[in-house]
Amino acid sequence: MNVERLRRLGQGVQSRRTDLALFVAAVLILVLAHALLRTLALFGLPVLVVLAPVLLLIYTDRSRGAPQPEHFASFFAAVGVTGALLFLPSISIIAATALLALGAAWVAAHYALEGLEYERSFASPHLFPNDETELILSVRNRKLLPLAWFEISDPIHIRGGSGKHHLKRLLDISTSLELIEQQLSAVVTRGSVGPFQEMSRSLRVRALHRGVYAFGPGRCVSGDPFGIFSRNTAYGDETELVVYPRIMRSDEIEPDFWATMGSLVTRRKLFDDPSMLAGSREYRPDDPLRHVHWKATARTGALQVKIHDPSTTTQLMIVVNLQTFEHSWQGVDPERMEAAIEVAASLATWSLDRGLQVGLRSNGVISSVERTSRIAPSASPHQGAILLDHLARLSFSGGFDADGMLRQEAERRGGNTSIVFVTPVITPSVVEILQSVSLRNRASVLYCGRFAAPMIPGVSTFLAAPLMEDGRAVS
Repeated sequence: MNVERLRRLGQGVQSRRTDLALFVAAVLILVLAHALLRTLALFGLPVLVVLAPVLLLIYTDRSRGAPQPEHFASFFAAVGVTGALLFLPSISIIAATALLALGAAWVAAHYALEGLEYERSFASPHLFPNDETELILSVRNRKLLPLAWFEISDPIHIRGGSGKHHLKRLLDISTSLELIEQQLSAVVTRGSVGPFQEMSRSLRVRALHRGVYAFGPGRCVSGDPFGIFSRNTAYGDETELVVYPRIMRSDEIEPDFWATMGSLVTRRKLFDDPSMLAGSREYRPDDPLRHVHWKATARTGALQVKIHDPSTTTQLMIVVNLQTFEHSWQGVDPERMEAAIEVAASLATWSLDRGLQVGLRSNGVISSVERTSRIAPSASPHQGAILLDHLARLSFSGGFDADGMLRQEAERRGGNTSIVFVTPVITPSVVEILQSVSLRNRASVLYCGRFAAPMIPGVSTFLAAPLMEDGRAVS
């Protein structure tokens, strides 16, 4: 009973509040109507001419969204015609001026992007971690019409690498990045440029992590000085900044491994084959003149000598496993994956510097191409850049097992090819392949896992980048 009385009492209070709100609204409407009638009685038709546009704008904004330029044009045209019919020249002049301003704004916006050029470049497009370069952005206006304002957004796409880090942890750019889409940051340039003038902007970029960073295509927005009309377009292709893997110090890999590699270098060739030209290098005082490469000398302006492929050269195939656990469904350890790539890069550069033919195979993928990639062994002067660029683009998809990749290389291996297997994890199936007849005494393991390196009978296993626990290395 008490509950029912409280409910009825609450309904009564709510009803009285509603009646009070309706009464206040009615009083306000009467006051506004009274003020409007008095204003019309005093000023007549001119007030209607001014009041009608205001009512139109209010209606447009509330019922159709924000007013568009064509709404302004229609409105001022109607005001001009009304002013002319009512013999109110001041109102007609104001409306005509507004229409002329709208027309000028449309013309300025229509031709805003004509003759506008945009360029983006890096002082050095290839870096190692902690290296710096300059990003140079240039805007040129090749027309008589000035550009009152523009905004160019260069989105940054991350390719390669582990892909698990925020962009600020991968690149250090001397400007604030803006989020233009979900998880897509951009370098935004704003400014104005006069007739036949150029505006340049230079940004410092410091590489923090391996990967490929594609800037662009640029999206430019501009328009008239009043901001009523606007146009947009895309400028240029993507510009890549490639960050190579870190090259490890020699003391980060067991000394016994370098001793083993040294013995491989000493037997790398018997003699140079003059019919096999691999490239050229700078002349040294002990080089015979008959080896001078005259075409390369004329092209570079410095004395060059020929580099011949050896008739019998030891080939080194670096097989990189990016799988960090026994099963792909267990995920990826980004630190161990990066360690494997850094070890492979360090080994490749060391071997190429000592004249070995070096190739690369991994179970990683590049961008969205779902296939493993292989680079054949070569001692070409460009092989180092090719291998480092490839390693910079690698990411792991989990679709390719290490044992299958290693088995293919064992079947492909020639009599003068040695294999170094770089891996953060060693599985029973991999051990079986390493101990097979085809790889016996021809394969070594560089282990960069989190735990102690396992002993594999008959296979030389070395530790790379040991982790520290309580001041001692795990090995």
